[in-house]
Amino acid sequence: MLCYNTYMLYQTIKDRFDFYTANVEHWNHNLRGPVIGILSRACGSHENRHLLQLQLTGHASSSDFTAEQWYALYRFVAPSSDGGEWHSEHPLPELCKIVVAHAIANGLSIPKKEILKEDPLEEE
Repeated sequence: MLCYNTYMLYQTIKDRFDFYTANVEHWNHNLRGPVIGILSRACGSHENRHLLQLQLTGHASSSDFTAEQWYALYRFVAPSSDGGEWHSEHPLPELCKIVVAHAIANGLSIPKKEILKEDPLEEE
């Protein structure tokens, strides 16, 4: 069972994610690859990234995201590059830990078909 503070932090993250899903603005769709790459690094593994995606969007695979979910994930990750490697402007590893911990505490798991589904934007 998660402590109250962790749950409140998760709920704040989820509320913000849902806000961005409902309030889409123009963004560069070419940043989907960097968003997934940054998120995979911050989550520590592709499995944790898929779990985070499932918790926030209802889809483990990014190929199933709506345009609104892509935008919300873009805002969650906040990708930035100074001409070199892509990174996040947020404390992303800590945010990912909160969301993944919440998913695990609630018994969420990635369906086997989703694990096997190839993600066309995945960066290795």
